[in-house]
Amino acid sequence: MGGISGLVIDEGNGAFLSGVSITLLFPGAEAQIFGDESPQESSVVTDGKGRYRIRDVPTGIYKLQFFKDGYAPRIVSDVEVLPNDVTKIDVPLAVGSEKTSQDVFEMEEFEVSSQALGQQGVALEALRKQSPASVDFLTSTEISKYGASDVAEAITRIPGVNLVEGQFAVIRGLNDRYVNTLVNGVPVPSTDPTRQGVQLDLFPSGFVNNLVVEKTFLPYLPGNSGGGSINIITKEFPDEFQSSFKGGVKFNSNAQKNYLRYPTNSNRYLFGTAKSDFAPVPSTKQNLTTPLPYAPFAATSDSPPVGATFSGSIGDSFEVFDRKLGYYFGGSYNSSYTTITGNTQNRFGSTNPPTPSPSSPTIPPGYNPARPNGGPLFTPGSLSTGTLPRSTGYFDLVQSTGDVLIGGLGTVGMDLDKEGLNAIRAVGFISQNGTTISQRKSNGYIPAGQSAQNDSLTNIGMIGAGGNNSTTLNQDILYYRERQLISAQLIGNHVISELNDLKIDWAINYAKASQDEPDQRVYSYMYNVNTGLYQNSNGADFSNQLRRTWRSIDEDQRFARADLEYDFKFENGFDGKLQSGFFYENSERTTDQEDRFYNAPNSPITGSTPEELSAVFFDERVALNQGLGFAQPSESETSRKIKAYYGMFTVPFGIEELKVTMGARFESTDMHSQGIGNYGTTDAASFWAQPTSSGSTITNGDILGVPAGAGRQPGIIDDNRILPGLSIVYQPTENIVLRAAYSKTVARPSFRELSPYFSTDFVTGDVVLGNPFLYLSEVESWDFRAEYIWDNGDIVAVSLFYKDVMNPIEKILLQDSNTRSTITSYFNNPDRAIVKGFEVEVRKNLGFWDESLEDFSIGANFTMVNASVGVPADVNSTYLINTYNNPFDPSRRIPQGYYVDSAGNVLSPPSERQLFDQPEYIINADFTYRNPDMGTTFTIALYAQSQVLSAAGTGGNIGVPDQYNDAYYQLDIIYSQMITQNLQFKLALKNVTDTPRGVSYDQNIIVPTVQRVSYRKGMDVTMSMEYTF
Repeated sequence: MGGISGLVIDEGNGAFLSGVSITLLFPGAEAQIFGDESPQESSVVTDGKGRYRIRDVPTGIYKLQFFKDGYAPRIVSDVEVLPNDVTKIDVPLAVGSEKTSQDVFEMEEFEVSSQALGQQGVALEALRKQSPASVDFLTSTEISKYGASDVAEAITRIPGVNLVEGQFAVIRGLNDRYVNTLVNGVPVPSTDPTRQGVQLDLFPSGFVNNLVVEKTFLPYLPGNSGGGSINIITKEFPDEFQSSFKGGVKFNSNAQKNYLRYPTNSNRYLFGTAKSDFAPVPSTKQNLTTPLPYAPFAATSDSPPVGATFSGSIGDSFEVFDRKLGYYFGGSYNSSYTTITGNTQNRFGSTNPPTPSPSSPTIPPGYNPARPNGGPLFTPGSLSTGTLPRSTGYFDLVQSTGDVLIGGLGTVGMDLDKEGLNAIRAVGFISQNGTTISQRKSNGYIPAGQSAQNDSLTNIGMIGAGGNNSTTLNQDILYYRERQLISAQLIGNHVISELNDLKIDWAINYAKASQDEPDQRVYSYMYNVNTGLYQNSNGADFSNQLRRTWRSIDEDQRFARADLEYDFKFENGFDGKLQSGFFYENSERTTDQEDRFYNAPNSPITGSTPEELSAVFFDERVALNQGLGFAQPSESETSRKIKAYYGMFTVPFGIEELKVTMGARFESTDMHSQGIGNYGTTDAASFWAQPTSSGSTITNGDILGVPAGAGRQPGIIDDNRILPGLSIVYQPTENIVLRAAYSKTVARPSFRELSPYFSTDFVTGDVVLGNPFLYLSEVESWDFRAEYIWDNGDIVAVSLFYKDVMNPIEKILLQDSNTRSTITSYFNNPDRAIVKGFEVEVRKNLGFWDESLEDFSIGANFTMVNASVGVPADVNSTYLINTYNNPFDPSRRIPQGYYVDSAGNVLSPPSERQLFDQPEYIINADFTYRNPDMGTTFTIALYAQSQVLSAAGTGGNIGVPDQYNDAYYQLDIIYSQMITQNLQFKLALKNVTDTPRGVSYDQNIIVPTVQRVSYRKGMDVTMSMEYTF
């Protein structure tokens, strides 16, 4: 025995249809019964949410008849029922002439096969067609087709979406500050220390029912949806008992050849719960009597563990007092061990020399080149000639990552009435992640033709230069990160029949996010080519040879929302809709961090391996704090309250096929952020007062928008906005939809960006300072979309978009003159950013060409984004260091800068650049073979994107242009095969071609191309078996 269940919706507006009569037809020509004898037909009626369920159906192939007054009837054929399985059939009904149930059997034009309807996504297709917003989605079936293990992997298959840092979504060129992420319509906090976007790699794909992306803001969405809104809809309880278990293994081709193991023997790393293995922040007392716990500073070469994937779920529903009660519980475990290999370097520009004397070998502007003592022409600034001559070393790079993700999802729901019009459900979600990163930069030297950039390593000659590589520099980074996200939701859906079917949806949520990074270690040391030994220094004083950092982040979020929807009819029979609601979010975050810097002795210590050297260095310099240079503690407390109310309506405009949706959202933002933390002797106020370079009249504070003379103070935002939204939808035929929209939204600074304290970024090593004078950006958006949707869900769509971002919040690099360190900070760019582009999407089954191709389908989408933002004049002025008196021509001063050419002319740096994280193009393409009879699915999927801006350039004492993540493409192959009716085998090959990736300095300025980082990721292989009960 098996069963059939599904949804019935209005094809015109996507509404759930109650009271639909559904008849199961058998036996005879319409059925092939393999089992016990049964009645000739069985009938049920959909509940208030359009749901139906037919139990205890013998194995066979059936027809389903759907009938409701006022709608064209429909017959679904070839409905196959398998033993101990529930066949899902969702059906849309079109408004049509009324027929009696006796008429249905004579109306063959209303018959469609179950294969044509598809097994999932009918309701979402109706949502896409009838939504006033531009909507794209992925069903759980499509997520599985692409072999995605988490939401981050899956989201890039949606048109116009790319990913940065492997976890943050960028939609139509706007990054995470313009994108909000919801889970079942409810926001969740982020664990990231800098960004405010939700880390999508924390959501296992096995818990996801659908991914819905709305790219048009309407007032029911949060106000920071200028790029779009992502809704992760989790699994719900099934109509019949279901359970499954999956197990598999993973490996990475690079890791099999070269893997750096994080030095630990704890088993807690296998469960992402190892933070208790680390010692707390040690005492700052310089003279300790009890040695500190041992901590290795060097990575260990080893074989990688075997990655694993396990998941299981169980769910059912039944009736209690004639009310439907259901549950779903799922758990998952995923571990992976990967390695990237390549090279890395940091390169810098140089300026022309200051004023030469008459006997100098250079010729300044205004001086006669035919001078008696001759000499070469004027030496230009390097960026005017497209070169970066200064370096802190060229290194081989190996970075190994061990990642464990454990997830749990529980859902319990119940109908509050017999009709299913009122329901409540509780959803609990937990994600636990532990990540180890072991990085080694080795064989570092200054290549011939390059000079050493002034820093702590090159100053003391720890690195060979110009081919004299008797000593090379190495650096090991050991990093452990533990993240946790917990969400507890209570969700209600109600239809008040006494109030003309007024719909009320509400949700409350408590969520907690944390990120702990205990004892990150950055250890620099040398290798002596002549002796074959590793050593801590070359005899000179080496400050900050070891950096240890502890950081913990905790964020609590409380949330509530309620939405009302009232459908009505005009006298002419046209449909209208009123919507209103409120939104409340209260988030609080605390951050604690401490950095320790240890110095090397001025007499070398040696070891035959990095591990041996690390152990000696710990005993002699760290155990009793002898080498402690200084400690840098920092902390912050931040909060954000968002309150919003909205109202909107949808009405036909003259004809029923043309509908207008308009409304507004009133949203208030209240943010408070305060922090404590200096960098050495530099505090925020003194840094803001520093000039960008010697002799410059422009200060760091001028560039950041800090008032002159400002001291350290809390970051405060108290902002109230009215955000309008307008959408016009024209549907001239059942399959064609034209949609245009206009909206205003906002973008907020993150907690870290607003907090005025210094801290060290774990990934880049940069020192970060927040800006308490940041304010909200405003985004105006115009959108147009035209789409043709076939009845089986195939689609052709073209979208155009234009966005105007005023005062965008951006990252910038400056320099602290006290420590000569690079400081990352943030500012509201006074120049506006313009984002414009288009999307093209095609998804088609090839059966239209020939019936023999029914098992083949293709899909592709292409996004082109043209975005630019002006570079402020104060930022570009940092490339001009100074001007000097000209002893040969008093009427003309001599400029010194990075863009000074060979004739002494000051060239203009670029006045525009791309937005951060914004690609110029995104390409997705896939080819799928799916044979239901054989149980075979085979997919080849391609993803490609252009270069993406990762760091903005700056002058001062650094002199670098913008930096970009290089363009790349990735080819994946996914194969699945049903071995038995319940057992499935799956093989996923990711990044098959292993194309090179990297980070390059602006190729429009630096010629030939100079890569800051170049690497390969290797191919990832996953093999799994899944059994469904």
